[in-house]
Amino acid sequence: MERSEVEAGLKGWQVHTAVLGDALREATARIERLNAAAPWGGGSAGQEFYRAYSAGGGPDTLIAWARQLTRTHEAAGDGVRQTVETTSQAASVPKSDQV
Repeated sequence: MERSEVEAGLKGWQVHTAVLGDALREATARIERLNAAAPWGGGSAGQEFYRAYSAGGGPDTLIAWARQLTRTHEAAGDGVRQTVETTSQAASVPKSDQV
């Protein structure tokens, strides 16, 4: 394992995770702002739209999924980093010390 290549890959993963997290936070904040404005109105057609729109969790399900995706993406990078650390430590143990 070439440590510098692994580190470069993990740095790229962190950048990607940060960009993804920022984009998802921005998108979910926009959805929440738009929903708070209730653009569907209070009439019967608007209320019917809202019932259909919010069925099955509606936008809240999407927002929860986006937040979970961000956490999962971050955890995957952390997991790879920990695996690399553990593997590097195991590889550096002299053979005479191994069981």
